[in-house]
Amino acid sequence: IGLTYAERRLGNISWKEMINNLIRLLPPNSVIKAHPSLMLSQRKIKLLSKYIQQNSQGKIKLCSNDVILEIEMLFEKKVILGPMSSLYTYANFFQSEFKKIDYINNKL
Repeated sequence: IGLTYAERRLGNISWKEMINNLIRLLPPNSVIKAHPSLMLSQRKIKLLSKYIQQNSQGKIKLCSNDVILEIEMLFEKKVILGPMSSLYTYANFFQSEFKKIDYINNKL
């Protein structure tokens, strides 16, 4: 599961650059869980979903905002890639793996 930054934290990079960096790091059949600030309208959700599908050749999908990752980790271990967030604490607690990524500096 790939996580995105909140839109306000993107700084000098575009959301497209962030998504492209994430697509390069994720294996096929992964999902990207976008920060809610990137999914404020149905139009933005469709745009983001289409962009991910096209740029991953259909190998990665956008995760629904209805999915609560903390609950998902209760039932199955997950591997999460993303910026530091409270999910880091939950991943450790539920024996999931959290790999910190800095999209702005392109570092794992």
